[in-house]
Amino acid sequence: MPQQRETGIVLSKQSSGEADNICTIYTKHSGKDRFVFRGLKKSTKRPRTASEPGTTLDMVYYTGRGGSFSTVSEFDILTNYSSIRKSSSKIFSLYFILELVDRTTGFSDSNSRVFNLLSAGIETLSNTEFPGHFSLFFAVKYLLMQGIFPDTGRCSWCGNTEPEKLVIENSSLRISCINCTDMKSAAVRSSGRELINKCEKLKLDKIDCITYSNRDVLSALTVIIEYINSYYSIKLKTGPMLLSDIQS
Repeated sequence: MPQQRETGIVLSKQSSGEADNICTIYTKHSGKDRFVFRGLKKSTKRPRTASEPGTTLDMVYYTGRGGSFSTVSEFDILTNYSSIRKSSSKIFSLYFILELVDRTTGFSDSNSRVFNLLSAGIETLSNTEFPGHFSLFFAVKYLLMQGIFPDTGRCSWCGNTEPEKLVIENSSLRISCINCTDMKSAAVRSSGRELINKCEKLKLDKIDCITYSNRDVLSALTVIIEYINSYYSIKLKTGPMLLSDIQS
């Protein structure tokens, strides 16, 4: 079997037997694939953090045949961001973005933009003081990249573009103004919609996150997760845990 070299980000991990770990990894040039780290759980020389979700690796591996897993023979850990693992809120956010990418991408479907967004996102998460806001920010950027995020800057009924008058009606992300809908029935009020709109247009460090409360983030992220689940016909397992953490 020929050896190959790749850079990849671990999306998920599962144990196999007493010594092996099987990981789903999103690689820079080949997309998502599954790799086995043989003997890693019992190794005293190789760092076990190599197979932890969120770790970025430079790998040498043997390609699997007939649908079998590729076997990692050598690796170097490029980034691990221990600061994330010291914060439960950041851990929830990390696992959310990893599951989002894992559940909405196919195997061997290369997309360097997804890799770059995920890589930059994990670095941003390690430095931010607002992991809840970051989770919303990443989800919006990811949906924009996939070309499935609707226009949130104008009323879908009358075309009104006044930010303070726009709300999100429901999990289909349909935008209405206060003249076209009952404000009490809005899923996301104007401040939450404004935050979503800023996530579309700005980098996270350009958003004044402190002006948007956890309530704004919670309402906005709730409809975004519902939209993702509906569009992809999935149910993100990390969603409820993330929302519960933001609410607490």
